[in-house]
Amino acid sequence: MNTLTLTALSVYNTVTDICSKGSEGFMRFLHNLSCYLSGTSNQWYFMLHNIGPVPASHYSNTTYSLPSTVEWIFDSYELTCTLHPTIQRLYDSQYGSLPFLSANITVHDRTFSLDEFLQNFKIEFTPDNIPEPLHILRFWSITRSLWFTMSENPILNVIDNEGNEHSFSIFSNNDLDLWNSFFVVEEEQQQEEEVLEEEPPTTEQLDEQDLAEVVPEQPVPEPVVEVILEQPVPEVVSEQPVPVLEQPIAELPSPEESDQPPSLISRLELIEPTE
Repeated sequence: MNTLTLTALSVYNTVTDICSKGSEGFMRFLHNLSCYLSGTSNQWYFMLHNIGPVPASHYSNTTYSLPSTVEWIFDSYELTCTLHPTIQRLYDSQYGSLPFLSANITVHDRTFSLDEFLQNFKIEFTPDNIPEPLHILRFWSITRSLWFTMSENPILNVIDNEGNEHSFSIFSNNDLDLWNSFFVVEEEQQQEEEVLEEEPPTTEQLDEQDLAEVVPEQPVPEPVVEVILEQPVPEVVSEQPVPVLEQPIAELPSPEESDQPPSLISRLELIEPTE
């Protein structure tokens, strides 16, 4: 495959992507224009305490300065569900797909698949704001225009990310603890995922780390300021005995060697005493 063919394929992919995004934007504009002219909306409000859904075009609490009671905002065109801005978020919110590999709804002897809905649906939630099975049913019912009542006892069957099958009675709260466990991510698991997402250290960083472990860093000594004080000179005591210097004895010259006559003192010394 030559360079010209690769260039042509690249240009074709770029043009196709631009046309696809432009078509989606144009269809979204036509849909919003149709909703505006007909007085309808593709947004639905779900109230606190599991009340709703109510079309956004039929909700006017803010117009009359009444407190907002909206918890979820579901967009049937975009297939997204977000928390209302007035909802207090004590925890960081998470946004993504439902934590299920597959799901279906059983009513009497009939089964309705939710796989296509799960593939495109995105929702925002927190540990304090988790959608219940009834919310999932109503989200799907809006897109399919199929509604079920409590007397029909619809059952939501799901397969979790580990491949285990679970069944939940939509109008019952007996298994809410198990249901909520699919949405709550433990702190330890989050920390492990964050550690795995971190880039591994390079070879140079490992070498520096090993060297730091082998040779610990020694603290730099602070400069010592020496203070010199005047001290008396110590006496040097030597272990060796000090030699005694003998006083030199002056030898008197003999009378023969001296030309001068001996003095009186010399004469007295020369006279030996008699007994």
